[in-house]
Amino acid sequence: MINFDLSDFEKNVQAMFHGLSETYLRPISKRYDTYEHEHEKKNELDEVANIMAQSRQNGSGQSNEKSDGQPRGRGAALMTLVLEELCWGDVGLTLALNGFGLGNAAIAAVATPEQKERFKNYYASMAITEPGCGSDSSAITT
Repeated sequence: MINFDLSDFEKNVQAMFHGLSETYLRPISKRYDTYEHEHEKKNELDEVANIMAQSRQNGSGQSNEKSDGQPRGRGAALMTLVLEELCWGDVGLTLALNGFGLGNAAIAAVATPEQKERFKNYYASMAITEPGCGSDSSAITT
């Protein structure tokens, strides 16, 4: 039978990111809900993005891949817990974190270590199209 109970480790990670959301994201969100502002150059989310980048390495300084190139076991499930808690804090701010766009997922999946380092602090997008298809990816024939 499938067990959906969280391990102690997963509960700790969940609590840590819940606290991060409560401490950082919610206050930022509430401030901008009530405060008219000019565009600020300082990115208040840099610290959260750095924590997220470190969490991708399972807190061990290692990549999410084993030495044989295969993914580690619980990375996706753990990231789901992390994102759930960050979205509880503020989904818009979570989506605005450096390195967490759709294109960044493709980079994380197939890039070389050098490419990952090069693009880690960028917002990456993805375009899937060919001439005559526009945004209809189901019309792509090649």
